[in-house]
Amino acid sequence: MTESTEVTGPVAEVTTPIAVEGEVSTPVARHYTRNALLSTLLDALVAAGKTVSPIDSDDLASIDELHAGGRTATVRLADLLAPSAGDRVLDLGCGVGGASRYLARYFGAQVTGVDQSRDFVDVAQELSARAGLGELTRFERASVTSLPFEKESFDSAVMLHVGMNVEDKAALCAEVSRVLRPGGRFALYDVMRLSVEDELTYPVPWASNSGMSFLEQPAEYHRVLTGAGFDVEHEADLRELALEQAARLHELAADELPALGPHLVIGDRFRVKAENLAKAIGAGLVSPVQLLAVRS
Repeated sequence: MTESTEVTGPVAEVTTPIAVEGEVSTPVARHYTRNALLSTLLDALVAAGKTVSPIDSDDLASIDELHAGGRTATVRLADLLAPSAGDRVLDLGCGVGGASRYLARYFGAQVTGVDQSRDFVDVAQELSARAGLGELTRFERASVTSLPFEKESFDSAVMLHVGMNVEDKAALCAEVSRVLRPGGRFALYDVMRLSVEDELTYPVPWASNSGMSFLEQPAEYHRVLTGAGFDVEHEADLRELALEQAARLHELAADELPALGPHLVIGDRFRVKAENLAKAIGAGLVSPVQLLAVRS
């Protein structure tokens, strides 16, 4: 990583190459691909009066927490995971690295993030370097159902709003079990199906259509986790937190979005996606649920 220079104008220097067209190979990865994502985020920070060389990682909280409930949900999941300083933590589907940076900064964990999107991996690495967390975080492009790590490589794992894009959740849980040491903790937070009779209205933040959305009920998560050698010790429904976040968005004018927010990463039709999710939560079709499982 080359050293970044102080920003003096509206456009920040980009030191990490962004993925070239043709690298993305899956519908899910294409869904999350954004052109000039790093420049977009740095420009928005500068416009909001934030420094970008270095970056205060807390200034990214409204941008890099792409799940329902934002930073508050991350804090709750991190407290549930409770890693010790120096613990090796795997962040599955890390996005642009928000949860990884939080765990590194506030727990002293050594975090490895994986994601299918090359854009996200490159941006996560650059943001972490600018935030002074490059020694505690690293990011790789990989599938969560085929992890490039030796068995028992990690002390714990975390996953936020990723399972909705993973059809084979048994393979996902088996891979997490393989790379965790015995007694390793797996804290996950996904949108889960509550009603099996009604369908969502698309698009939603994680999917443009039903072909890339694989929602399951909490009971199915319990089943596949148990089958992979985990004991599920905790479950919490965060629908109220998600609806509070949605209400704040709804109060804004139709053409108004905050200067800094997840829409910078999620991109086109953010408001429609967020409102479709909020309606589904409000109607009792789905809900964001946290689970903590411990490897036997």
